[in-house]
Amino acid sequence: MALLFNLTCGLSSFGIIFYARDLFHASAGQIGWLAAIQQIAYLAGCLAFPPLFGLLLPRHYLLAAAGGTALLLAGLMAARSLTGLFVLYGLSGLLIAVFWPPLMGWLSRGLEAQSLGRTLRNFNLTWSSSHIFSPYVAGLLLERGRALPLWAAAGLAAVACLYLLISCRALPEVRMDREREPTGRRDPQVPDRSTPLRYPAWVGQVSGYLVMGILSSIFPLFLRDTLGFAESRVGLLLLVRALFSTACFWALGRTSFWHFRRLPMILGQIALAALTLGLAFARSFLPLALLLAPLGALTALAYNESLFHGMSGSPRRAARMAINEAARTVGFVAGATGGGLLLQHGSFRRTMLIAAGAILAGAATQSLLAWRAPVRGRA
Repeated sequence: MALLFNLTCGLSSFGIIFYARDLFHASAGQIGWLAAIQQIAYLAGCLAFPPLFGLLLPRHYLLAAAGGTALLLAGLMAARSLTGLFVLYGLSGLLIAVFWPPLMGWLSRGLEAQSLGRTLRNFNLTWSSSHIFSPYVAGLLLERGRALPLWAAAGLAAVACLYLLISCRALPEVRMDREREPTGRRDPQVPDRSTPLRYPAWVGQVSGYLVMGILSSIFPLFLRDTLGFAESRVGLLLLVRALFSTACFWALGRTSFWHFRRLPMILGQIALAALTLGLAFARSFLPLALLLAPLGALTALAYNESLFHGMSGSPRRAARMAINEAARTVGFVAGATGGGLLLQHGSFRRTMLIAAGAILAGAATQSLLAWRAPVRGRA
């Protein structure tokens, strides 16, 4: 289910960039805002919806999200203006906010420590593996028709909805599940043993997705319009990043050295800033691929740190997943909108230099928060 839904998101997010550029002549700044508007709506949903997640069973939210996304993506092709595209694509962000937090809360229910780590590994491997293929497939589809990635995404969302409907009927463990997310005040009988390392981990999530916001919005435009790469070649570069991101998720799920540790998250952010700086000067396929590979691994580390330390010890998993996704979205929106404006009025090199500086500032903030927290303590 996560694989199908994230394939939907991957195809649509890559396809919408060139669809808006080629059909509506959107500028780099407008492309950045188009990518951001979905994430802003997603952030709003992550902040507003958690109190509602206990009203229905998790599978009902997933069905609504997948079915609604299929309809909205099909409706995108009926838009006759850039404004209409913004509105419909923004609404899809609200539906995504109905999907991921309930799913992660459902999967991680009652798990801690290494059991939680293994579940997060399987979850991250599932959704991130879709990012390996979706940019390249979307690039191939784009070379055959501007709307094909969006139609393919709508079809996959419909398949995801159908798959869950069949699972609800055919699988007893799904059909018989009646447990809902806790709502209202925390039950005093269920202790909250959250780790204070969640705060620096959330800061790292913002920094990591600052880069992802740039790579997912204006970077493909820069590669095609400035460096002359074909869409499939652009997708191949993003495939390299996603492949190493998925490999890192697998490795982190099989190890525990980074659990409740300050140093891995701090060093990861410093290395991420260095790689971002390198992207400012790379101009050919091989150097770009060599930089994107470890960058993919480090963004996966930042995401995993945030997800694990945010959920560990907390009795309200869907709400914590929502905070994790909110931190991710803040970084993504800053990267997409700020990067789009900087590219439109400056250069890609300046954009990446400023991004590297922002990540270093985040690493400094992260360090202050991390060193005030107990190494393995809970608070």
